[in-house]
Amino acid sequence: MEQPAEKGGEGVVEWSVDTIRPDDRRVVLSACNAAAHHQAATRDDPALTMDQLKSIATSEKWAELG
Repeated sequence: MEQPAEKGGEGVVEWSVDTIRPDDRRVVLSACNAAAHHQAATRDDPALTMDQLKSIATSEKWAELG
């Protein structure tokens, strides 16, 4: 999901991915284009792309956690 950041810093956008894994674990990741959501944006886009967030959220590495 791509949306304005919840706290509303000037020009801040937040990209997030929310997944439920087959083992019922939920993985939620987000990235924004500011040092903090309530601060003004410091770049055009978040440091991680949506594809990178999706890749991390769906990684099999999560299954290795006990």
